[in-house]
Amino acid sequence: MKYYKKPVVVEAEQWHPGKLVEGVCEKAHNGFMDNPHIHTLEGQMEVTDGDWVIKGVKGGYYPVKNDIFLETYEKVVTPRGDTSGKGEL
Repeated sequence: MKYYKKPVVVEAEQWHPGKLVEGVCEKAHNGFMDNPHIHTLEGQMEVTDGDWVIKGVKGGYYPVKNDIFLETYEKVVTPRGDTSGKGEL
């Protein structure tokens, strides 16, 4: 059987070194600097320059490589005056 992904609007922001993005952890641990990472339900996932950080439908954060993000997601267009934040797909 074949399935398609349901259309859902997610929040996403592209991460670059030194840029503060919600969900990305860039802190020292036991005196050593950790690689930037995100704590997910599946465990710790590394974030690299240019990755997108997506806030999932249940509030968790996930890294997505730039090429996959551009192939999978489109920017939501919000008409002027729309305050719902939902926009149009």
